[in-house]
Amino acid sequence: MKKYLLILLAIIFVGCASKQQNHAINTYSLELKENLNKYETTNFSIEINKSLINKSFNTNAILYKQKPLLLEKYVKNRWIDSFNLLTTQLITQSIEESKLFKTVLISPSKIKSDFVLNSYIYEVYHQVKENKSKAILKMKFELYKGNKLINSYIYTKSLEIENNKVYGFVKATNTLLNKILEDLNSKIAKEIKN
Repeated sequence: MKKYLLILLAIIFVGCASKQQNHAINTYSLELKENLNKYETTNFSIEINKSLINKSFNTNAILYKQKPLLLEKYVKNRWIDSFNLLTTQLITQSIEESKLFKTVLISPSKIKSDFVLNSYIYEVYHQVKENKSKAILKMKFELYKGNKLINSYIYTKSLEIENNKVYGFVKATNTLLNKILEDLNSKIAKEIKN
């Protein structure tokens, strides 16, 4: 009987110990580059709506594609928040730091703004082929004045990465998003002056 009790205790101890293994998950964020172009501040206000995202990409998982039509996710690597919320945060920060608008509001806002910016994320993934890979980012922005669409801007961007590592993908995605936001700010600056 003591023999069975010792075996049972050993099994329980080993089972509890194995559950405590640390499976580290890397979490990644995005950040705005430091030297953004500054513009002459207008008296206008803008409301930034939360980025809408294709449901396939509405996750904290970092996705990759090795074959057409097949998206897979990295097990030990994740975004710190869903990609659309990270993107919305960067869009808002970019507009604020560009100094284009006197007031930048985040939707939903009780204050009526002069302009509204909508954004859509169609795709964001790590395309992996043999020893090379690319960061893929496809987005659309719509600028409204009141209920009137002023202009829409579509970006389909990719950036080659020297290896297949997730960190390389995250850095490339951050670079692509910063380039898109810099171009977007420039286009918005031209639109609101007309």
